[in-house]
Amino acid sequence: MLNTWTIDAIGIDGLKQAATGHTVTVYEFSLADMPLRAPNGALLGTCTEVAGTGQYSLELTASKKVTVAVNGKAVAGLIGVQGNGNTALDDWVDTSAIQDAAVTPQKASFVIVEEDDFTGINGTALTTHNAKWSLDSGSAEIQNNQLDILTTVFRAYMGTTKSDVQISATVRVTASSGWQCGIMLRRQDANNYLICDIQEALDVIRIYRVVAGTPAGISQLSVPIASDVTYTLTATATGSNIDFQVNSFIQSKTESTFQTETDHGLYEGFGNNNAVFDNFVISNIF
Repeated sequence: MLNTWTIDAIGIDGLKQAATGHTVTVYEFSLADMPLRAPNGALLGTCTEVAGTGQYSLELTASKKVTVAVNGKAVAGLIGVQGNGNTALDDWVDTSAIQDAAVTPQKASFVIVEEDDFTGINGTALTTHNAKWSLDSGSAEIQNNQLDILTTVFRAYMGTTKSDVQISATVRVTASSGWQCGIMLRRQDANNYLICDIQEALDVIRIYRVVAGTPAGISQLSVPIASDVTYTLTATATGSNIDFQVNSFIQSKTESTFQTETDHGLYEGFGNNNAVFDNFVISNIF
């Protein structure tokens, strides 16, 4: 009889439906595993297939957060395993359907905490459209089911109870030059927060902190940035690790200044008021 872990799982999804004969390995979780890549953490072990059933098991000796890979492809991560013992992988939480995890691996599903697709009546102010938003600076309104920024400086946030989060949104800026915009996370107050942004003037994506209203600790990556292009922004914060992905480009930074704050939102600064945001999502990654 297999012992069963108590699983705090985001979703490994469908390994119980995987065909037999795969190589299923378990690694200590690393932020570099996300989105789907070869695992980067320490190898914890190779699972044993249970009697040709397509079920795979592994015994660990300590509680771990893990990434599971099938044939070298990371198919799930951020699975908190509480306690020790054996478990068949098909006992883990199944939240969607991967018919064959080895052929069609998918990123683990995060739990959405807050979201806004900005669907609404043209001209509606942001905080009227959705009372969960609060403004630190500037103004914005709904236009064509998107969020249209009306001021040269803009910061708005939603309050949550989560500091370790993944925040995503799309943005397009029609201004010709001199703009920067992105994601605000772990806001302490109106003058203290983290920023992940794209800056058109210098062609960079950046991660930095703002302390007492002054930017500091800038970490940046040179990336071609152009006006009137839609960019998908994803900021992931886990402890002191911050990852910022813009389309296929990724910049990372260790930042210990803000780790427990739970307000997160959107930002435009020191540019033209031509940013348009859409599809804002805050997800809890544990």
